[in-house]
Amino acid sequence: VALVLGNIAEVYFSQGNYRQALEYYQACLKLHTELRNRRERARMLNNIGNIYALAISHTEAVRYYNESLEVMKELGNKESIAATLNNLAAIHHGFHEYQKALEAYEESLAIKRELGNKSEIARTLSNISVVYLSLKNYSKALELATEAAGLEQENGVSDIYQEAMARAGHAHSGLGNWNAAARAYQDAIE
Repeated sequence: VALVLGNIAEVYFSQGNYRQALEYYQACLKLHTELRNRRERARMLNNIGNIYALAISHTEAVRYYNESLEVMKELGNKESIAATLNNLAAIHHGFHEYQKALEAYEESLAIKRELGNKSEIARTLSNISVVYLSLKNYSKALELATEAAGLEQENGVSDIYQEAMARAGHAHSGLGNWNAAARAYQDAIE
């Protein structure tokens, strides 16, 4: 039953019907809590956090992400811990809580470095560069975006590479390096 409720929630979520998705996720959460299925409970908490993040309910999103994170840490699921930290960082960044965003991204980055997934390391470095762009620390943003692009280029050009190059272009623009900015933006679209 919990699996079916979760699947129905996913359908509503993918259709943008967040109210219905939330109802089904909460019912699914209740069942997984009763069944003491901590892994699925943490996943449902994270999904509910995603809905609140989309609905611009900062407090609720942070609450659900933190609760999910707590369970994931108990279970030792490093990939899920890193993903939830990224979600938490993104919501903090969206609400201009830059220090909290950086702390969550840095914790996620440390886990991803430990796991050795270069694409995920690159994605997180690129995300951190966006926080530094928001802080107008263009030098740090450029350093991180360049590192992300370099890591991802080893895996072949991807959306992560393109995002990192676009962020490097933005950082170069902020530093007044117009030619370097143009080259970075060009690399992002090629």
